[in-house]
Amino acid sequence: MNILNRAACQAALLFTALLGTPAGGAQSISEPEGQIMAALMSGEGRLSVPGSHADACAVLERAGWTLSLAGEDKRGRAVRVYREVDGRHSALVWDLNPVQVRVTDGTLALPGGWLLTE
Repeated sequence: MNILNRAACQAALLFTALLGTPAGGAQSISEPEGQIMAALMSGEGRLSVPGSHADACAVLERAGWTLSLAGEDKRGRAVRVYREVDGRHSALVWDLNPVQVRVTDGTLALPGGWLLTE
């Protein structure tokens, strides 16, 4: 995510947090998309979010992150690794209940024994 995109996302989240959730449907920071976006902007974090694995992956894709790796854990649950456009940050999205999202500096790899599917 380039500097301008990051600044625009930060401004949108701040605006939404200050105004709450108006009738127009703006999301509050407590909703899953707001939580994920806050973690993406900070560059570090691990969080549990309600909703589906596909929903969490869609948030990353809308934010301009690209799919780097796709696989399954030893129990067949989906896991995806996304990279920020500039490559400085990675995010792992794991299909647990609730969905787990881990954002970190640098490159994330799938843990040993997990199967790559894409």
